[in-house]
Amino acid sequence: MSNRPDIALARSHQSVLHAAQGGDPEALFVVAFWHLAGDVVPRNLEKSRHILRMAVEAGHAGAAAIEIALAANGTGAAADWDLAEKLLAQAGEVFGGEFQEQHNLLASVSNFDPKVCDIEILSSSPSIRLFKRALRPQECAHIIAASSHYLEPAMVQDPVSGRLMPHPIRTSSAAVIGPTRATLPIYALCHRIFGLIDIQFDQAESMTVLHYKPGQQFRGHLDTLPHTRNQRCATALIYLNAQYTGGETVFPKLGISIKGEQGDLLVFDNVQIDGLPDPMSLHSGDPVIAGEKWLGSIWIRQRPFNMWSGPEQA
Repeated sequence: MSNRPDIALARSHQSVLHAAQGGDPEALFVVAFWHLAGDVVPRNLEKSRHILRMAVEAGHAGAAAIEIALAANGTGAAADWDLAEKLLAQAGEVFGGEFQEQHNLLASVSNFDPKVCDIEILSSSPSIRLFKRALRPQECAHIIAASSHYLEPAMVQDPVSGRLMPHPIRTSSAAVIGPTRATLPIYALCHRIFGLIDIQFDQAESMTVLHYKPGQQFRGHLDTLPHTRNQRCATALIYLNAQYTGGETVFPKLGISIKGEQGDLLVFDNVQIDGLPDPMSLHSGDPVIAGEKWLGSIWIRQRPFNMWSGPEQA
């Protein structure tokens, strides 16, 4: 199932518009994506939702996946979880496959007692907390499966230009589970995480899933950004598997080394009380020695922001 438009079809704007007017599912999907991204036409989130609905009714599974995500995250209309669940159930009936699996998993995700999470306080300054068993094995497996086909070489943000660029400090692969990629179970898990750590949904950047093969690592770094108006005040890391050696999360200035079990959630502050970067939060992901490591990462901003205009516009 693809939730990206066919590039060859997108090359000829007039032919796409003509095909969309004729009810072609892929053409409708492409036009909806244009309005969503604002690449070919001015961004119009409401219109994108309308055209996505037409594409779904014409039989486009990728459009159904995006429509569900947008209903849940409030793109083009107010966030409506009940509608998102209804759309997922309908997609399961029409398209089956992944949608049916997600629908079945969602029932399990929603049935979670946060009291099962034991909390270990690893540091008080900066605050570092480990929530044990915050996610179940099948939930971790879903995040890996939903992100694996989006993996690309991981990037770092250039401190001068602000652009993303490859750098030897970070050698893993990464997949950003953005507002058109998140499944409903992933959104439900994010809501669970945000409830555990007491933040708002719109304070969080999209989850990034990191994949480390043997020898890959993320050398010592701070998660804070230079020249930002809305700092990354905290980080949440989700340990998605445990079948590897090495790969510990290390805070060298604190003498702390963590190798979480599958489903554990590590949350730490990146800034001091005055909002400035905390040098003691320097951390690394040590090289994986054997096996493969999967990790979910969520950066949390100081203030809520609109996912389409970005954290700097908050």
